Amino acid sequence: MDMLLHPKKVQLQKEYDAFTEQRKKEGKSMLLSAYEERVMEKSRKEGIKEGERKKALFMTSKMLSEGEPHEKILNYTGITRKELEKLIKDRAN
Repeated sequence: MDMLLHPKKVQLQKEYDAFTEQRKKEGKSMLLSAYEERVMEKSRKEGIKEGERKKALFMTSKMLSEGEPHEKILNYTGITRKELEKLIKDRAN
């Protein structure tokens, strides 16, 4: 078995070394690819979340312009009372 893992002939040793090096590269490539996929998925989810937040703030602004009650705005948009108060304050300036 040892001869298979560590060949004595120079040419076989070179081929074995090249093979093991290629396997290492492929393994690293697969790990990197999996990592990249996780990063992309996380970025996609964060982008969706940010888009939903911007839409909620846009709707809040529109509802404030229409004179909707604050409780209704909070209920329909899902923003926090603190976010609503900040938006009202920012609009006043």
